[in-house]
Amino acid sequence: MIRVERARARPRPARHGCAHPSPTLQCRRMVNSDPVRVYVAGAVDALITSAALVTLVRSPAVELVGLDLDRIEIDRLQAARPDLLLSAAHRRIIRPPELAIGRAGSVGLHPSLLPLYRGSHPLWWAIRNHETEAGMSLYVLDEGIDTGPILAQRRVPIRADDSFRSLYLRAIAEIGPMLEELVATIQETGRLPPASPQDERHATYYAAPTDAQMAGSLRERAAGRLRRLARGAALGRGH
Repeated sequence: MIRVERARARPRPARHGCAHPSPTLQCRRMVNSDPVRVYVAGAVDALITSAALVTLVRSPAVELVGLDLDRIEIDRLQAARPDLLLSAAHRRIIRPPELAIGRAGSVGLHPSLLPLYRGSHPLWWAIRNHETEAGMSLYVLDEGIDTGPILAQRRVPIRADDSFRSLYLRAIAEIGPMLEELVATIQETGRLPPASPQDERHATYYAAPTDAQMAGSLRERAAGRLRRLARGAALGRGH
């Protein structure tokens, strides 16, 4: 079983907390009222990127110090001096030198209940495989593909009439609360909240669906809708 936890309210820690063994002026800055400096790596056409940006821009606890779409400029990332690097639908693996730049750490968003459905198009595959639920995961980035420890997860039920878009929109609605809780913890403690390693026994990985699979899925969903409409019409005539 995958353990899914929601962040809980905790007593406010002492202001001298720091993610580094030897506190410095730079680290101590993160545990006062100053905003958390966030650098986002996203994608041009991804709603996950947009949802994350909306939350961050609206938050008085955040200073957005950089945005790279479909690539990362390491010189610009270093110059921004972020507290947090956030990957929100970024399509390339972020390298270890880039992961090490965020003072508090580097995290990613993935629309599945990791370790299930690592890889590409997890919500599409969840519908294709007739799952009953999907979700959104916030996790610590490492050198693997969606393999880092889990910081938070939110479950999203899959409805019988869900399309990829309807499920996707409900999944990204969970991004705001997750990021707000993350930022609050970093602002208070200077570090990421505790994370749980992924259980590799339950890990699955999916590549991007082929054109033939996408076309077949559309035909299956259309046929399913017609069957439901026919059943509804038959029930109506029965009354």
